[in-house]
Amino acid sequence: MTDWQDAWDGAASHFERLPNPVLVIDGEGVVRRCTQPLAGRATSVVTDAALLELCEDADRAPLGAALAAARAGDASHIRVRLVPLPDESEPAALELALAPFGAARSTAVLAIATDITALALEQARLERRERLLVDTQDVAHFGVWEWDLSQPTAEWSEALYQIYGLDPSGHVPTYEDYLTRVHPDDRQRVIDATNGVFQRHEPYDHDERVFRTDGEMRYLHTWAHPVVNASGELVRLLGVCQDITARKKAEAESQQLQDRLAAVFEASPIGLATVVQSGEIIDASPALARLFGASPRALLGSPLSAHLHSQDAARYARFLSGVFASEGRPPRMRLRLKRDGGGAWVRVTAARLQMRGGRSHALLLFEDLSPEVQAKRADELATSRLMKIQELERDAEWKSTLLSVTSHEMKNPLSPMVLLVEMLQTGEYGPLTDEQSDAISLIGQQAERLSHLVRDILDVAKIERGGLRVVPRELDLGALVQRVARTFRPLARQWGVELGCETPDEPLLVEADPERTEQVIVNLLSNALEFTPEHGTVTLRVDAGPRAVAVSVEDTGPGLRPEDRDRLFQAFSQLGAERRAGHRGTGLGLFISKSLVDAHHGKIWVESEPGCGSKFVVELPVREPPRASAP
Repeated sequence: MTDWQDAWDGAASHFERLPNPVLVIDGEGVVRRCTQPLAGRATSVVTDAALLELCEDADRAPLGAALAAARAGDASHIRVRLVPLPDESEPAALELALAPFGAARSTAVLAIATDITALALEQARLERRERLLVDTQDVAHFGVWEWDLSQPTAEWSEALYQIYGLDPSGHVPTYEDYLTRVHPDDRQRVIDATNGVFQRHEPYDHDERVFRTDGEMRYLHTWAHPVVNASGELVRLLGVCQDITARKKAEAESQQLQDRLAAVFEASPIGLATVVQSGEIIDASPALARLFGASPRALLGSPLSAHLHSQDAARYARFLSGVFASEGRPPRMRLRLKRDGGGAWVRVTAARLQMRGGRSHALLLFEDLSPEVQAKRADELATSRLMKIQELERDAEWKSTLLSVTSHEMKNPLSPMVLLVEMLQTGEYGPLTDEQSDAISLIGQQAERLSHLVRDILDVAKIERGGLRVVPRELDLGALVQRVARTFRPLARQWGVELGCETPDEPLLVEADPERTEQVIVNLLSNALEFTPEHGTVTLRVDAGPRAVAVSVEDTGPGLRPEDRDRLFQAFSQLGAERRAGHRGTGLGLFISKSLVDAHHGKIWVESEPGCGSKFVVELPVREPPRASAP
């Protein structure tokens, strides 16, 4: 028996449930245990291999030093790159959380691995972009704080001191001092939110403005979560602050550019039109309507080619195709309009606008080439405006990338936190008193809530970028629903809610992603339990049809108002009905659920009236039986 084997046997079941690979490295640097494939490398390849030899040359010395420090008792994090596999164009990147493992004199090291390959590649691309992006990444960080209410002062992380421009060795953070740094216009809102935590134990998150020591104003987004003891008394506050100054500035600049573009469309003497790739007009300026001899309303939705001379329609179609295929200098061409019998000539200048989700629009500028107007036009002015519009689109893309990157950065430290809480709860570091056990349990609950929030933010970022993917395979939907119901029954009993589950005896096969399908059902069932009062009923039901299988979640809660039903599946939509005390949603669950159901080519809807409960229904296509091969 090795000096780490007993510790592994006692915690292996917890390690295997983690989403990240967990490794044990012995004193010789050889991997002795690996719970799951490591960045595409099978466990059989990783196990019994020297960890340093799996990494690129430049990372071996730092990793060796980090392993030595961990054996000496110093836990740490380190990023390494693996030697590329033959089919890899770029080396896989990992972040390893290292800690000593095993008996008192053990030389083994426990490592929790996070695959950050995509993040590393994205960061490398971002580093090659403009200096503004690099500077913004430097300030887009998070600070953490904790306030034990039995003490007059709070504890701040070093990053939070940096956000406020304070010296950790010379500043004592108190609530009163914090309020003096909040912008006067935001101070009462902060006080009200804090009172809500103390009086009703409600968490909060909001934007606020604060002043640094040097007088500079910063925008922060602050999350605060109350921690109560077994008696329901508020004992601590946990919080996270994100410096969003760069994002706020970018949003303000983006809005200014949008306002300027709207003003240009309204006031410009040059005809302006925005068209989609199929050629329809989606926006037109008053000047363009006058040039075409039609009203702005009549132009919207019509193909622009319908307003051109018939002999120029084909040339315009080729021109528009080139606009969407080109990213170079804005192209130009001369066209005749249909009005005045084709005698009105215009010069068209075009530029492609890259929109979110991979869509593209074309902005077209029409110059009247009649002699009395031609001298008043300046090509340089039009081109300058086009460049500003393209800059606006680049800013929008940057904001979407920043959301994805920062969400990944929040996710990385959460897995080790959850692991350490589980190890404490299982006695890995010794027995706990009842009070310590309660505190550790509360920490674990808050970490789990933050993990769910980060997961939802990442899903929303994927949806906005068109990157939300599902991996369908054969799935017994009835068995999945039964398993979810068993998981939630203890919680339902705790809340005094009767949870029923009705499924047919025979398997109900659909072609669906098991993990994402379970996420949808769990979200609907969680909402139903949270909105159903004590002694109420929640029923899970599965019904099979000829072409689809329907899963319904029906509750006896307060029901939904018509205005709530209309916006129910929109992002950040909060229901008007009251949730169970201590529970607050982000408004993202139903938005994500609808996106997942849509990705499966299914349907989701709600049937509800105020005071009559609610019924959410998810309908997924049945799995088509394999076709018989021809004889």
